[in-house]
Amino acid sequence: MVNTFNFKLNNINKVTQPVDRHDIRLTYNWGLIESKDINQKNINKVKKIWEKACNDAGKSWLIFDRAMWVWGSLFN
Repeated sequence: MVNTFNFKLNNINKVTQPVDRHDIRLTYNWGLIESKDINQKNINKVKKIWEKACNDAGKSWLIFDRAMWVWGSLFN
């Protein structure tokens, strides 16, 4: 909703990036997690991986999430 409709939320940095099956599948395909099982362990692991990637790149997770959505759509 924030990306799609350009909503402004003052506390968006306190919200963690959502992780869905597409994020888990891509993360698995890139060899960053051991299985593509959709479970809490993988969800937490993927959140940490992407949080670190965003922090290292100095980018908001909103930008990263949009890029992941596009990437996942291309390679469904």
